Amino acid sequence: MMQPERRKSRRTANACIACRQSKIKCSGDEPCSNCKRRLIPCRFTDGGNKVVVSEKYLQELRKQAQDHRQGQPHHQPFSPGQPSPVSQAESISRPSNETSFGSILESHITPLEAIQVDVSPETTTHDQLEIFTNPFALPSTIIKNTHKNRRHWIWLAPSSTWSFNVRLSVAMTDKLQFRLENSPPSALGADVYPLKWRSLPDDVLPDISGIPSIDRALYLFNTVKFHIGHHYQFIDDQTFLQNLNEFYYGNAQEKALELRLWFVQFLIVLAFGSAFLSRAKNRNEPPGAGYFVRAMELLPDLGSLWKDSLLAVEVLALAGLYLYSIGHRESANVYLGQALRIAQLEGLHTRLPESELGHETVERCRRLWWTLYIMDRHFSTSLGIPMSTTDSDISALINSSTTGSKKTRYLIYKSNYHT
Repeated sequence: MMQPERRKSRRTANACIACRQSKIKCSGDEPCSNCKRRLIPCRFTDGGNKVVVSEKYLQELRKQAQDHRQGQPHHQPFSPGQPSPVSQAESISRPSNETSFGSILESHITPLEAIQVDVSPETTTHDQLEIFTNPFALPSTIIKNTHKNRRHWIWLAPSSTWSFNVRLSVAMTDKLQFRLENSPPSALGADVYPLKWRSLPDDVLPDISGIPSIDRALYLFNTVKFHIGHHYQFIDDQTFLQNLNEFYYGNAQEKALELRLWFVQFLIVLAFGSAFLSRAKNRNEPPGAGYFVRAMELLPDLGSLWKDSLLAVEVLALAGLYLYSIGHRESANVYLGQALRIAQLEGLHTRLPESELGHETVERCRRLWWTLYIMDRHFSTSLGIPMSTTDSDISALINSSTTGSKKTRYLIYKSNYHT
């Protein structure tokens, strides 16, 4: 008994743009079944069918089009009895009710219109991008800024986890239409810990009231080293402790005025230590905010801050880390960027000569640079912005003789893996 032959499904003559790009079978309907199921616009390109004509026939069409543009009609058109060039391709079969390509052009008054396509490539490309482009990538996404500052909009980076949550919230609320007018998502509310300070002139004596005893200060310093010293190494212990002893066992007011930037670093260390050991008494103020605000008031202006070299880099990095820990990501990135720029001015991203600077100084520069590198990777990933320095511009080595070199290598690898 002969089995009936299986019917082969005919391929549709014209597939929509979405099915053609996805390389799936299209039903040919408008809209097609695939686009209905995917809930996307179904578009077809006009004039996408291909036909086979002879080269001689194509040259004759070009000649007619050229004569038409010049206002000289061709005197030798195709006769109705002339065989159509399509019939020369015997492998192509057409239905009986379909008119040949040649006869259409013979009966048409303006052959030029028959060979022109009304759809421009830009329009087709735009339609394809409209369907297949990630809406979170192009164009950039911005939302209205509701904070009480002069910033008009907030840019939502495509690769930031924080902005992804905001974009998702905005998309859901706009789609469901249940959000009240001008009410921002919760992630865009006011700062959790609003901090304000006023920069003091350089000739103003620093306020040294409320400074803890030397034993308490050393305890806070060691607490900071214990919590963040493994990851961030931007405090030179020997120099810091030497200045600390001179501050407590000498003229504290004169020392704070003479080493103003070190005193700023000392106050930020006290702010970190207080944050690790105690809770804030005021819920609108983060732990250690009192010390931190006093430090930022004494911070020199940016025009002269770079002259303090490595100490300026350490202070700016510490300030950026504290701001980042209380949710001020944008301000933290600004201070870290200033620290990176000063570090590049000092050549910390390069291999510094040990013969001229000394082994200890070069090691300090290496530790400081790779700490900035790790912070830059973390901050940039959080904000979704490009890194400040590319790896191809860095030639600094990682200290191989110190005990923390393995941890530093691991942190660098970890930061690169996540970015």
